[in-house]
Amino acid sequence: MDVQLKRAYRQGYLGNAEAGYGTHERYLGRAFALRFTDNSRLTLFGGANNINDDNRPYNDGDWGSALDVNGEKKRSMAGGEHFWESPDKTFRNTLKALLENSRIDTETRTTSQTFLADGSTSYSRARDIARNKETNVNVNDYWQFTKKWWVSGNVSFNHSSNHGNASSGYVSSLTDMLLTDTLSSRSSEQYKEGHRNEVEVSSEATRKLAWGDEVAFEAKYRHVAAEHELYGKNLTALRQQPALSDYRQEYEKARQRDDLYSLKAKYTVPFLKGPAVSLSYNPKYRRATDHDKIFRLDRLNDWSASADKPLRLLPSMADMLASCIDTDNSYDYKDVATDHVIALDVSRQKYTEEGVQHNWDFNIPVTITHERMEYQRGRIDTTGVRNYAVLNPRLSYESVWNGEANSFRASTSYLTSVAAFQQIMPFYDNRNPLRVQESNPHLKHSWIYNYCCPVKLLLRGKN
Repeated sequence: MDVQLKRAYRQGYLGNAEAGYGTHERYLGRAFALRFTDNSRLTLFGGANNINDDNRPYNDGDWGSALDVNGEKKRSMAGGEHFWESPDKTFRNTLKALLENSRIDTETRTTSQTFLADGSTSYSRARDIARNKETNVNVNDYWQFTKKWWVSGNVSFNHSSNHGNASSGYVSSLTDMLLTDTLSSRSSEQYKEGHRNEVEVSSEATRKLAWGDEVAFEAKYRHVAAEHELYGKNLTALRQQPALSDYRQEYEKARQRDDLYSLKAKYTVPFLKGPAVSLSYNPKYRRATDHDKIFRLDRLNDWSASADKPLRLLPSMADMLASCIDTDNSYDYKDVATDHVIALDVSRQKYTEEGVQHNWDFNIPVTITHERMEYQRGRIDTTGVRNYAVLNPRLSYESVWNGEANSFRASTSYLTSVAAFQQIMPFYDNRNPLRVQESNPHLKHSWIYNYCCPVKLLLRGKN
């Protein structure tokens, strides 16, 4: 039977819109419009609300259900999609774009009290208030070409910028039966603004050879750049200590860069009465830099706690560089790594006369890495080089009978990993007196073993 839609119904328009307003000045409005033809589709949508709804329309024009989050979220967004394919169906392209603006206000209060066995009492109270504004821009273009080769490519760009302020207060005390009460408190104010850009370009090409084997190639490039400025005031006080045990007014300016280059070649041999065996080689080159300068403004005259200088107010650059730089916590970091990933994959599907399907898959990738790191922090100037290998074998089995009604799956994997290079370099971070961080040069390889065995059964009862 050959059923075809009349040409008059192969193109048309579709749209919907809704709006609402309620108590406490709550509102929602959104709209969706679609135009389609034989080989193209144009979609436009937009909306605004303050009811914590961050959904987008699906392909059929319906919107998802609202998602509750903490605090109050105001959001506005607009986007669209354009799809086009050639009349012979050998080329198609999809372009998507989305612009979002959001503001989230949250307030959290926490109180806890613990009665200890020796008669002591532990008590803590915390309050956090935050307001954050964020803008996101996402553009993605995907294309696909099919003839002798199946070739596809993807180009994406993501931009996000945010700024916001936060304040918090924390008080804890311990009442001991034999000692005087001890109390610690910490209050902080913070303002942060920054942006992040990400560009990714990738392409894949696959072809089935005349004798049945398959060859595939893949190339990828990704660039990430981020910058931010942070202003903060922190006060930590202890009972039976000077009134201002630790006061810090800081300014931080950080910059991160991350680049990835990746190539991959894969060759697959499907045996007629056996498994399909594939071997792949995937070299990668990664380069990451992290630059973070921190200035202790409270070290300057007239910048003490009693002066109560406002956030986002900075002294002259000469005074900052001469007296304020926090050499213990400022750092420059660069990490360059080359990975060689070699993977062997063996998979097989088998069907029995009773209609049972058996699927086996065994994958064993080995990653050999050469890594070089340069790290400067305070008076420490370190250059490190290391070579290591990571093993991650995976084995899975699946049995399906009566279609998808009943199934049995079993999988197991083993993964080795190494600590981040920066974690084993000598540093001591004491920016927060209540949470001091220190590196551990004795960190060793870790391993993770995972096993999973789910069963799905369809039980049928009698009426």
